[in-house]
Amino acid sequence: MPDASFPSSLPIWLIVPLVAGIVFATRALGPVLMAKAAFSPRVTRFLDGLAISVIVAMVATALAKAGPREAVAVALAATVMLTTRSVFWAMIAGVALAAGWSHFLPG
Repeated sequence: MPDASFPSSLPIWLIVPLVAGIVFATRALGPVLMAKAAFSPRVTRFLDGLAISVIVAMVATALAKAGPREAVAVALAATVMLTTRSVFWAMIAGVALAAGWSHFLPG
């Protein structure tokens, strides 16, 4: 069983370049490797939906740790997104609601 304190025992000056290198390698080599592979339409649909799945998982995790302000802001942003099909206005609406909530209903 690995030590649970392992990640926090590494110095930050080592973690940041390590993660940056992994991200860079993934971004740089991903298109090269994907161009050489042939995928079925089913696998292609799966890969196309993967990014959205990761974003949804991150938002759901953040909401599980957050309070009602964040949940209402995300719900408003999702509603605006579905209504207007504009990511820009969805983000503006969600951030504005969260900021207004914090300003007018502190605590």
